[in-house]
Amino acid sequence: MNKKRLLVIYTEGETDEEFYKRLLIEIKKNNNDKNFAFKEIDYFCAKGIMRFRTKIINYFKKKFCVSKYCHYEKVICLCYDLDVFEYSSKPPINWKEVEKIII
Repeated sequence: MNKKRLLVIYTEGETDEEFYKRLLIEIKKNNNDKNFAFKEIDYFCAKGIMRFRTKIINYFKKKFCVSKYCHYEKVICLCYDLDVFEYSSKPPINWKEVEKIII
């Protein structure tokens, strides 16, 4: 049995969300309008880096940890601006911890 695939794209801000939506549209146009072998593509904008970790985990649990998606292969993209971390000695998000929780 082939698993259905789900792509979830998390963004930090609304302009990031628009960028990735537009990017996927352009990629699809250049590939005969194929949907990247994903049954569904979902976007979530965290509207800022504050509580990004909590927002994305809660959204994922509420929306995708349900019986409808139990047989889906889930691909998750965490999209954020690196400039937030440029001058910070301690980044506000531990990405390894987020990855561990989502897995």
